[in-house]
Order: sequence, then structure tokens, then C-alpha cells
Amino acid sequence: MFKLDLSLILWYLLGYITLGISNIFYFNPYKESIYSEVYITLRNDKYKNNKKYFKDKNLNNENQKGEYPTSEYFIDEVRHKKWINKDYKMNYSISNLILLFFAFSIFGYLWEVIYTFLNEGLLVNRGTMYGPWIPIYGWGGILMIILLINLKDKPFYLFIGAFILSGILEYTTSLYLDIFYDKKWWDYSGYFLNINGRICLEGLLIFAMAGCITIYFIIPHIDKILKKIKPNIKVVIIVILVSLYCVDFVCSTIKPNSGSGITIVSKK
Repeated sequence: MFKLDLSLILWYLLGYITLGISNIFYFNPYKESIYSEVYITLRNDKYKNNKKYFKDKNLNNENQKGEYPTSEYFIDEVRHKKWINKDYKMNYSISNLILLFFAFSIFGYLWEVIYTFLNEGLLVNRGTMYGPWIPIYGWGGILMIILLINLKDKPFYLFIGAFILSGILEYTTSLYLDIFYDKKWWDYSGYFLNINGRICLEGLLIFAMAGCITIYFIIPHIDKILKKIKPNIKVVIIVILVSLYCVDFVCSTIKPNSGSGITIVSKK
């Protein structure tokens, strides 16, 4: 296709010179006719090796008259909707939910660390815990899976549910940390439509959107990967992660991770 476009470069130049007039009266239909021939050639070659998925065997049939029948050119539905499939409705096993919790928590940690580094130039260990995880992301993802499962066929309501759930989780977590440790790990003061600096409209919209994308597109495929792990190996991984997390939880409860670039001392 690159070589083909390169061979048409003079026609492209003529289009610029004539302010697009030559394109309208000649080049555009000429180019589309060439592209159509290329498509048909590649399509016929593909059909020979993949008859299971390609149904439009009469695409280049000279005897075809009138409008091409719609029923003949649809690609196999399962293959066509590989990423947007019905697997997002599936029920997740306890072991996979635990691993998903850690996946979300670790992703949230990496996101926070990179975001802080890019915006403040500080490479710090974000979050209240000392390990490479921020549990609010993990709990947020798991709660969306469990509590919003009945809304998965209604994307708009799922978005609203994720928006509300994110707000409740983030606000109560911030309130808890502020009351018991007199510190803030985030502060949205100054942001549009914020509530006590604990949540804001912008943040909740981002979290709700991320939640929908995760539920519909990411989690089903991660779940498939997790199912391929042998049960014995999966148990070992879970035991190690949960053990490290519990130790970290106890230590961070006694003395949470804090400092420059991590926390903001509350002003009372």
C-alpha cells in the first residue's frame, strides 16, 4: 500500500495545485477503484485459507446483480467481537478476585508513582503502605466487580454506579486517614466541584471511566490468563502475596508511610 500511494504521488501533487478540483473530477474515484481492487485481491487470498471466518465468497462474483446481500459479508460474530465479548458477564473465582485485587493495587501504585514523578519531579513510595501497592485501587476494582455486576448490560448505569462507588470509597478513606493520622495522602482543594478536598468531579469522572474500561475490556482477558495458571502455583502466589500484604498492613497501621511528596499535614 505504501508503494501504491508512492506511485500516485503525482496525482496527489496535482490535487494540491488545482486546489482539489482534479481530485473531485478524477483522482478520488480512480484511487478508490484501485484500493477496491487491492482489497478484493487480498480478501480472496485470505478467504482461501480462512473459510471458517469469511463468508463473503461472492464478493468478486461478476454475476452478482443489484445490491450485495448484507447477510453474505458479515465476518463471524465471535471473531469480530473478540475484544467486546460477553465474557465480561462471567463470575470470577475467589482466587482470581484475590489476584485481581493485587493487580489493581499494584497498577494504582505504579500510576501514582509515575504521576508524582512527572508532575513534581519526586520519585517516592506513594500510598499509606510500604509495599508496591495502594489498596484503595484494589478494593475499588473488586467492589465494582461484585456490586455492579447486575449493571454490566447497561453501560450508562454502570458508569453512574462506578462514579458513586468511587466517590464513597475515596471520601470515606480520606476521612478515615485524616481522623486517625491527621494527614492527607491527597487533597483536591481548588479543584472544580470538590468536597472538603477529599473528592472532586474530575477525579470521579476519571475513576468511573477507568472502571468501565477495566470491567468491559481488561478484566475478562486478565481472568483468562489467570485461569491458565496451575492451581498449585496460583495458591503459592496468593499465599506469598497475602502474607506480605498482612505484614505490611500491620506495620502501616501502626505507622503509615508518609513524608515529602506522599502526605500533606492537615491544618486544624
